[in-house]
Amino acid sequence: QSVVLDGITLGHPCCAVYNCKLPLPTNQSHYCEAHHTKERECSINGCSNAAKMGFKTCATGNMSCLGIQI
Repeated sequence: QSVVLDGITLGHPCCAVYNCKLPLPTNQSHYCEAHHTKERECSINGCSNAAKMGFKTCATGNMSCLGIQI
């Protein structure tokens, strides 16, 4: 686990998948090599659709994926 204070990371960077212990390929990566395909998935929990090109969310029209508060 790591802590970020004023843009400085304390600790070691880890995969964004809960409880994954594999190292990241670079410090800028969010996922390890085993989970790198998740970079192209919608960021909303429970949605596994592909993210729209240039966005972190999908283009399904689902209100939670569009970031619109209901």
